[in-house]
Amino acid sequence: MKKDVSAFAVAGIYIGTLIGAGFASGQEILQFFVFYGLWGIVGLIFATGLFIFFGYVIMELAFELKSKSHLEIICKVSGQWLGRFVDTIITFFLLAGFIVMAAGSGAIFNEQFNLSSWLGSGIMIIVSVLTIFMGVAGIIHSISILVPILLFSVLFVCFLAIFNNPISLSEIKYTRDVAGITGNWLLSSVLYVSYNIVVAVAVLAPLGELVKKKVILLKGAVIGGFSLGLSALAINLALLANLPEAAKYEVPMVLLASKLFPVFNYEYVIVLLLGIYTTAVGSLFGFLARTIGLENPRTKFYTSLIGFFALFASQLGFSTLVKIVYPAVGYAGLLLLAGLSYGKIRQSIIYGVALAKPLIKKGGKNE
Repeated sequence: MKKDVSAFAVAGIYIGTLIGAGFASGQEILQFFVFYGLWGIVGLIFATGLFIFFGYVIMELAFELKSKSHLEIICKVSGQWLGRFVDTIITFFLLAGFIVMAAGSGAIFNEQFNLSSWLGSGIMIIVSVLTIFMGVAGIIHSISILVPILLFSVLFVCFLAIFNNPISLSEIKYTRDVAGITGNWLLSSVLYVSYNIVVAVAVLAPLGELVKKKVILLKGAVIGGFSLGLSALAINLALLANLPEAAKYEVPMVLLASKLFPVFNYEYVIVLLLGIYTTAVGSLFGFLARTIGLENPRTKFYTSLIGFFALFASQLGFSTLVKIVYPAVGYAGLLLLAGLSYGKIRQSIIYGVALAKPLIKKGGKNE
């Protein structure tokens, strides 16, 4: 029997899964959009539309297939052979994403609080594992509560930063002298959506079983995608207004917060940790749903082992892991976007032909 999951809860899961270390820190937005100046803003608007579209396509397929993991969706849109390949990439990235979030937490503890990175990574892993132990309902509840806090904090800091330091021509000119992550704003925008959707598909896929009506998924995709786009646009404008200083920091959003009020520095660090937590839980949840199964009686044991492995792997370093994992998965994720697009276009054509047949027959009889 389906549970009564609201559109806002669906949107919360979508947002919470993607608003982790790179997003809330501002580093992702800086690399993928800010360095393209005005074209980066255009790219963000385009990316917002893609987030809404692909978010709904994934959840619509999940609803129709009653999927328990992303594998059913991937095989449906990509075929068995290619689907297995894409599935391997996604499953790997989910585990890698969890490790990256643990590394990000360790880096924050070390840089902001002068504490051991082992401690920061360990605390994030333990809290994430305990959340998984609470089950699907506990995961949805935890993330849904935190997402409004995260969005409000990000938007509040960005709007104040823009108000105190409006964008000038000098900042826009500065972007001409630096290179974005791909060298092309459109490709950058697509890749940004690509690697985020790789994470999202694993978390959104099991939601198809938890809703009563498809319209809830549509509303959730629109609210979630639009909220992500609005937050990213706010971060983009705020960082653009603070170039070139913002480009020198690993966590540029903490810089903006501290420039407004010194106490904001630590408050935003807490917000960033909450963002890391929601993404860490989403990544771990998706990985377990695909590999072990959430109803497996030994799930807790295997989850603990994964947490133990992630603790050691996270010590490779946050920046090192991001540079290796994110771009590679972004390019590989293009296969997923292509499959989802093809499946939706094919479904629309079939539906259109089915609607047109009675009208064609009726017209023929009238003649």
